[in-house]
Parts: sequence; structure tokens; C-alpha cells
Amino acid sequence: MLSQRLFMIGLLLAIALSSSAYAAPSITFNSPQAGYLWDDFKINVTTNTSASCTYSINQTLGGALVIQGSLGTGTSHQASVSYSALPRAKNLTIYVSCDAGGTAKASRQILSDLKCQDAIGTDWTLGHDLACNSTAAPVLTFSGAYSLDCAGHSITGSRSTGYIIFNESTPSGYSVENCAISNAGVVFWATQTTASYTMQNNVIDNINAALQITNDAPGGTASSILFQNNTITNAEFGLIISGLCGSTIRDNTFTDLTEGAVRIKSDDATLLDCQSDRNLIQDNTFQGISSSAIHLWFTSYAEIIDNVISLSGDAKGILISAGDAESVGTAGHTISGNTIEGGSSSLYLYYFGGSGNANSNITGLNLTGNIFNSALNAVYSSTRLINPVITKNQFLNAGMESLFSGIGPLELSFNGEGNYWGHDDCSFLGSAMIPGADSNSTDIVDSYAYLTPEFRPRCYFNASISIISPQAIVYHNHTLLVNLSSSNANSVWFHNGSATEPYTTPAYRTFKEGKTTITAYANDTYGDVNQTSVSFTIDTQPPEISDPYPSGEAYTTSEFITISVETDEDAECRFSDLDLPYDEMENNFSSHGDEHSEAYPVSVGNSYVIYVRCVDEYGFNNTESAVISFNVTDVPPDGGGDIGAAPPVASTDPVETRVWSQIEANQVQTVRISRGDFALTELEFVLLNPAGPSRIDVTKLSTLPADVSRINEGVIYDYFSVTATGIKISDIQGMATLRFRVSRSWLIGNNIDASTVTLMHYEDGQWTKLGAVFFSSDDNYSYYESTTPGFSYFAVVGRRMPEQNQLQEDQGSVGLGSDSESPQPRTPEVEEEKTMPGVQLDIPDEGSNLPLIIGSAIVIAVVLAGAGMFAYNKYFAKKGTTEKVSGYGFDPDQVMGLPPNAEASASAPSQGSPPPHPQDTMRNAISECEEHINKKDLAKAIQSYSKALAIYNEDHSKGAYNEAVYAILSSLHARMAELSQEKR
Repeated sequence: MLSQRLFMIGLLLAIALSSSAYAAPSITFNSPQAGYLWDDFKINVTTNTSASCTYSINQTLGGALVIQGSLGTGTSHQASVSYSALPRAKNLTIYVSCDAGGTAKASRQILSDLKCQDAIGTDWTLGHDLACNSTAAPVLTFSGAYSLDCAGHSITGSRSTGYIIFNESTPSGYSVENCAISNAGVVFWATQTTASYTMQNNVIDNINAALQITNDAPGGTASSILFQNNTITNAEFGLIISGLCGSTIRDNTFTDLTEGAVRIKSDDATLLDCQSDRNLIQDNTFQGISSSAIHLWFTSYAEIIDNVISLSGDAKGILISAGDAESVGTAGHTISGNTIEGGSSSLYLYYFGGSGNANSNITGLNLTGNIFNSALNAVYSSTRLINPVITKNQFLNAGMESLFSGIGPLELSFNGEGNYWGHDDCSFLGSAMIPGADSNSTDIVDSYAYLTPEFRPRCYFNASISIISPQAIVYHNHTLLVNLSSSNANSVWFHNGSATEPYTTPAYRTFKEGKTTITAYANDTYGDVNQTSVSFTIDTQPPEISDPYPSGEAYTTSEFITISVETDEDAECRFSDLDLPYDEMENNFSSHGDEHSEAYPVSVGNSYVIYVRCVDEYGFNNTESAVISFNVTDVPPDGGGDIGAAPPVASTDPVETRVWSQIEANQVQTVRISRGDFALTELEFVLLNPAGPSRIDVTKLSTLPADVSRINEGVIYDYFSVTATGIKISDIQGMATLRFRVSRSWLIGNNIDASTVTLMHYEDGQWTKLGAVFFSSDDNYSYYESTTPGFSYFAVVGRRMPEQNQLQEDQGSVGLGSDSESPQPRTPEVEEEKTMPGVQLDIPDEGSNLPLIIGSAIVIAVVLAGAGMFAYNKYFAKKGTTEKVSGYGFDPDQVMGLPPNAEASASAPSQGSPPPHPQDTMRNAISECEEHINKKDLAKAIQSYSKALAIYNEDHSKGAYNEAVYAILSSLHARMAELSQEKR
């Protein structure tokens, strides 16, 4: 009989597929996550079937084994790993191998991050904050010339226990950058070393000292550092260094230091070849310094340039110490362009040792272009200056004092250029400047007081000038009011951007489109001129778009063509296939300025209309679009190519298109279909790798191409195609999601079972059923979702509901390929039939797709076997009565109304065992489905649900029995939908 053959075919297929499903398990790696680890952790994986799993951890990919162990047997596997067993600051790979008759492997890369008191034995980027406030010093140790990049993470130590990073006495430098370091004794400390160090972009707070280097190795070459872009706050010392040569200390900020910011010294110059010389201290900012900002102790040839120093109390700005009887003097310092405010002395020169000793001299000091404004002394000197160059400095509100006697007067002028000596007020105006009169020491002489305008006090500028309007904003009109304000002015004028004109009262002026700068001037009776400027912009028009390209016929042999426009000003432009406002256009031209071009994906034989709008740098954008319109052909414009060849004719089928100028990786991309005559409503995908210019075309097909085979099953609702240009299918993460809808009037009019609606995909010359998940409906449509591994042709297909309730008993069997006549259907009792939803739920793909594919095949096989069983055992069908079951709990035996095999046993033949009763199969399938849902095993729940559904949909009798089963299956379907959403 046909039913027997169906049963045997389905049963054999189910057994074959079930046995192959467990040949190779799929592995889901739950933890640890890829990336940094810095504590004990667990390796946790799950398998889709029972398997025996082991793990190993190796250095780098395929490197030496570090540790290995077992993950146990079953479907859930885990093992604890001690972080202390792993090498620090290393790239590691965790390998997992699981065997269930076949072997599957998985791996995950991790980085073992630094912990407190680790040794840094490689270049490393820190992955987390280090809190080591209860850890003994040092927090970290460099074991060689490596780099540490904190990547903005913090390192916190214990100020009471000392060092953060300690280099011992190894002669190797290191690099530390991008760290936030706090609560330490000395942050960086190295001793007895001749290495070079780099410390930059660090923020250091609440410390004793940021850096301490001690190097007194006899005959050694001293260390050097690059200390750059660091911020040091709330400290005693900034840098304390002995034996530092050829170093750079630049662009740092020192704030609220109590003992000293930068101190460079040589305790015994005879021990070091360079004598702590030739160091550059430039462009640093010192604030709230209460001791000394820069202290050079027995060193030479330093350059102290363009620093800004703010002192408090009795602090000194720059200290230079000459040596004692056992040391040489200092020589060759250049101090230029610095500004020093507050404290007792801007520059403090003094000696150690007996007076008159040559080792106490400061030779060749170059002091040029500084502004010294200290409360007591601009310069204090207790030692002899030999051949100094002191010119063009401003000594404000204080003079120079020399307490070293017996050496004669000191001439400050050099080559006829002196210095400016400031006054507290302008009372001296009108009288001659007396050279050196403001020095409070008679042996200081400045023969050529420097009085050029840039060094005069502000009181010389009696005339003031300001611009009330225009202001530094964007105006959207050309005519503006010029309004100036001045005081003590002899005359006022301004330059309007193109010409100079006098000013008396406010007046309107017309300015050109674009940016304009006007400058206002005022002079006083002394002839001194004061000035001020303002820049503003006139913008009354959006960018004008011209030269759209291409136009008409566009020739290409590739998948892309360059589109372009020009604008009459610098602008940013966007484009879209729809005429949208600028802010809603989804694609950007990557090139800016006044020429804009972009690669655009095309297909030969198609026509394209592209809308373009631009915005200028002041925010003015187009309210109407420029249009790029062209047809794509592969026939060269000069008539080349095959004679008589015609370009492909564009399809008249409706097309929806989405274009991207660039697609980012790991971001959901959605193509929404706006046309109402498409079955497809949305397409979603995520790329593993970024893509350049890309497009997707969705075409509603009136017919399939001649070379595509037809579907010979079910009823076709819609054909459509999806074409991707510039997107690699292999780059799509997992599956692409397709959402589509089916008209409810079509379902009713064609007697279509809504649960049978599915999506089919044409690939490799054949149609494959993808399945579909029903997720909602309204008055007009039922909505479904499916996933696809690729793009091409698709079909939405449904199956008509059966028109008979059971086979004619007296027609005999009809074998496959039999010549017997088909059985004649009976007329069933008329009653509304309830159709259960299908089983194509969205199961998250957490590993290999093989188990899901096999599982789906098993479901199909079980359904086929179940259909055969029911047809074979139709004589045992029982339509008992019971109450409807609602909610999620139920009693299968109570619902079925019969004990296991009760009626089957009563009706069984005298010999042989009866086949399973359909109600027994239904009962068992429902119980299994309930159990799998409780265990959150969605794949197995679907298999059990499908068994029950197959029996229900084949049994078209009515009554309380089917009503009760319908309620149970509905509740199970709802729970599986919730579980599917939860897993997603």
C-alpha cells in the first residue's frame, strides 16, 4: 500500500539522517571572550550533541604548548584555568577539540594582560586598569628595552611604598606612554644605566617624583630621555636626574609642585663624559611652583627656550648653580623666549665653594628675548658672569642685583642692543630714559636701553580701538553695518577687505560672498598705532551644482562607473536613487572641495537616475536636486566592438535598489522595499569585512529566465531576484534575512494552508526550500521571515489544503509508478479546519550549520514517516472528547483520552505486534517537545513539534479531540517562538 511505502521510506530516511547528525558535533565557544584576560577564568563550550572535549592553551597561533586539560563529556563543557599558570603579556590561543564519533575543533585568541608586580618582557599594550595600592613596590618591572602603552588605562600604586615602574640596574631603556598614573612614590626609576628612555602622553598625579634617574658610573656615557606631552600634578618633584645628556623635555605641564619641577645635575662631572650637558627644555608650562621650576646643577650647554613659568612664594624660575672646588664651572647655557611671573627671582645665578674660584664662574650665558616679571629680582647673581650676552629682555618691576663684589661693573648691552627696564607707571613719559637707572645695583650698566615699540609698556598705547560690528559669524546678507569704538584716538580708519577708508561714524558697507577680514586702526598723538581685526562670512546661496556625469549613454565593462558633479564652492555632496532632502540621502561623495566623484555599482543594460544635493561649509544646502541620468552599455562610444551587436535590453520588471558608497563591517544593513506590489518587504545582512561602493537590486519577476528551471510543487505566489554588486557573499556573517508577506485573499482564494508557505531559493541549477517563520498578520497580509546563504532567484510557494479526510478503503493501494487508477475522494464533513503554524523558527547559528541542516532533514523525514503511519493505521483513529487545554501546562494522557495503545490493542490482529497508534505518537511527541522547551533546546523541540504537527494536519476529523490538540500545539508554538526570540 502507498501508506506502507511512505512509512518505510520516511523511517529509513529518518534513521539514516539521525545517525549522520552526530558524526561531527558543532561547538559553541561561550567563554572566555576574545581579548584581554588578567585573572583566573573558565573555558566554557557547549556542543549540540554529547561529546568528549579537551583543551590546550598555546603561545600565539600554533605556538608552544602552555597548558592542557579535559573539558569532560556531555553537551556542556568547562574547566577552570589559573591565570598564574599563563605567561604574562603574551598572545595566547585556546584550542578546543570535541569527539562524538567525528571530531570538531574550535579556537579563540586571548591576551594575558599584566598584573601587579609583573615583569614587562615584551612590547605591550595594557588592556585594563591596574589597581596596585596594596601591592609592594615596584608595581611593574622592565626586563629589557621594551615599550608599555597603557592605551589610556590607569596604574594606581601606593605612595607610601614607592615605585611604580623600576628598571633595576639593567642598561636598557624603555618607553611608557598613554598612562594615567597616580598615588606613587617615584613613578619611573632607573639607576646605573646608560640607556635612552621615552615617556610621553602620560598623566601623573599625587606622587613624590615623576622620574628619577641616577647614573654615576665612572667613565660611562650618561642616559638620555624624551619626556614629552606629559602632565604632572600634585607632586613634590617632577624630574630628578643625574647624568642626563642630549635629552629633550618638551611640551609638558607641571602643576602644583612643592620641591622642584625639573632638576638636572652632575654630582661629580669627572665621572661622566658629557657632564649632564646638552639638554633641551622647551615649550613647557610650569604653574603653582613653590620652589624652583628649572634647576641646572653643575651642567653646561642647556637650552631653555619658550617656557611659561608661574611662581608662588619665594620660588625661583630658573636656577643655575656653578660648581665648587672639585667641579668645573658651567658654560654655554641659552635662555631665550621664556616668560616668568611671580616668585622672588626669575633667574637666580649662584655658586658653591670659595669666592673667586674659577669653578664658580658662569661662562657664555646667552639671555635673550625673555620676559622676567618677579616680585623682587628679575635676575639675582652671586657669581661671576664671563662673556654674557644679555639683550632684548624685559625686566619688569624689578632689576638685577649683583652681590658678588670686586669684579667691576657688568655691561649688559651687546652689539648696541640693550634691554627694557620696566616701571610701575608711565610717569617717566616725556623724559629721556636713563640707561641702567632701574637696576638696583650700581655695578650693572646697560648702555643701550631697548625702547623699540614691541618692548614698551602698555601705557605708551593711549589710543584704543574695538569693532562692535560686524561680528565673527556667518551672515546671510551682503550689506552690513561697520561700527567701531575708540578712545584717545587722533584718527581712526579701517581696511574693508579690499581697500582702506577713513572712519567717522557707523555706516553700511556691501561685502562680497565668502570670508572677509576687516582691520580697524587708531593712532595717538605720539604716532603709536593700535589695531584690531575681525573675520566674518557672507553666505547667501547654497552650492551651485554643475557638470553631472555621466549623461546619456555610459560605457563600461566593469561592475562600477564613476559618477561626478562640480560645485562653485567648497562643499560636501550626497546622492540617492530617490529625490530626498540632503539630510536623508544615504550616500556620500568621498571627495570634498569643488569636485566630487564616487564609484557607483551598475549593470550593463540598465538605466539609472541619481539625485545629488550638496551643502557648503556654512551649512547652506540645496533644496532641489541635480540629476545624473544615464544608460549603461558595453558598446564603446566610438562604435567599436562586434558589428551589429545590440546592448542588452533593460527588463521592464519593477526594481527596488539600495546603493552604498561604503559599508562598514559588523553593522546591520537593511534594504526596505517601498513598493506595495512586492512580496519581499525587507532584506538584512551584516558584513564581516568592510566593502566599498555597493548596491543591491531586488526585482519582482513576471517570469523566470529561460535557463532557470520551474518549480513543480505547490502554488507560486511570487518570483523575485536579489542581485548584489560590490558585496562578496562569503563576507556575509551567517545568513542574510529575508522578510516577506503573502496576501490573505490569495491564501483563501487558492485554498492555501498558511502553515505551508515557504521560501525557495535557486542555486547551482536547482531549487532549495529555505523554510519560513510566520511571525504576524493583519487584515490584508500574513508576514514571514526566512534566511538565505546567498542571492539569486527566489519563489514564495504555498501548498493547497487536502480536499479529503481519509483514503477510500475499497480502492486498494496505489504504488509509486503504478498504473492503477487513482482513488476517488470521499466528500468530507463540512467544518472549518484549523491549520497549525509551521515549524520554521529562527534558530541562532552558534557554530557549524551542519547540525541544523541535518536536523531539518530529520524533521522532513519524520513528517513523511508520520504521514505514512497515520494512513496505514487509519482504522485505529479515535476521535475522543476532552476539554480544551489553555496555557503552557497540560496532561498528554488526559488530552489523548486513551491509555497507550488501548484501542490499537483492542483492534490488533491476532498475530504480530500492531503498529504504533497515532495518538501514542502524538502523545509522545508533545511530551518530548515540552521537555526540550523546558531545557531550552529549540532544535529538538522543533523536531518533536513537527512529529505532532504531521499527525494533526493529516487527521482532518473534527471534534473535541482535535480542538484540545490544537490548543496544545498553539501553546507549544508560542513558547518556541519566545525561545527563538530569546536565543536571538
